[in-house]
Amino acid sequence: MKIKTSFSPENTFFNGQCFRWNQEGDSFVGVVEDKVLRLRKEGDYLYVEGIREDELDWLLNYLGFEDDLEEKEEAISKIDPFMAAAVEHGRGLHMLRQEPFETLISFIISANNHIPRIKSLVERLAENYGDELEPGYYAFPRPEQLAEAKVEDLRALGLGYRDKYIHHAANLIASGQVDLESLYELDSFSAGKELEKAKGVGKKVASCVLLFAFGKRDAFPVDTWIKKALAEHYSEEIENYSSVEDFLANYFGPDGGLAQQYLFHYMRTGTKTKSS
Repeated sequence: MKIKTSFSPENTFFNGQCFRWNQEGDSFVGVVEDKVLRLRKEGDYLYVEGIREDELDWLLNYLGFEDDLEEKEEAISKIDPFMAAAVEHGRGLHMLRQEPFETLISFIISANNHIPRIKSLVERLAENYGDELEPGYYAFPRPEQLAEAKVEDLRALGLGYRDKYIHHAANLIASGQVDLESLYELDSFSAGKELEKAKGVGKKVASCVLLFAFGKRDAFPVDTWIKKALAEHYSEEIENYSSVEDFLANYFGPDGGLAQQYLFHYMRTGTKTKSS
């Protein structure tokens, strides 16, 4: 199957929003829900393996295809020269629409961690508690599967203090105390409060889940890279607002979450200071 598109696998999969995609030769291999997907970009075409023809709509939804993405890129580019450079660096970046439980657990793991280690820990959870899809590839565990794990066994995987947070979140979801599906219908503030019922989930982790799983574009996660961008490039603009939160909610427009991804990706991989 092939799709004509400007979609960039590199700028989409390696910008901190997901942790189960890897590059293997000229292909990108990822586990998404119960599927092992293999994507390859050649020129204007994206070649896809791992889905049936009748699953194309599901794939396009997951990959964040939007009819008006180019218009949104253009609008973000016009915010200021630094954002124009960030958009140019991140051309073809899409906002994935990920499974909420996996996203929640992944970003609990992300606290005080770096991307290679987050990917490793997420993979260990899948290998130990998820279903095997094909040799060497495992689905992320469902809430009820992870809820059966003992805290000490989670710690043995290298999760450290996050073990009890993961255990609590899995039980919270598996028991129905928090209904993730219902959060699609809530505004970001209310949905965030539901997510924060899970231990270890504060505003930053909740914002990541709201943006990367529920597609709430008014969510604007602030990590060390965004803090660095704000300090180096927006300190004067922030003074014109009542708070940093007010600045973030208004300055970057209705697609602030998308602008955040361009900004994060540019600060981490496109400017002189680079890190994993």
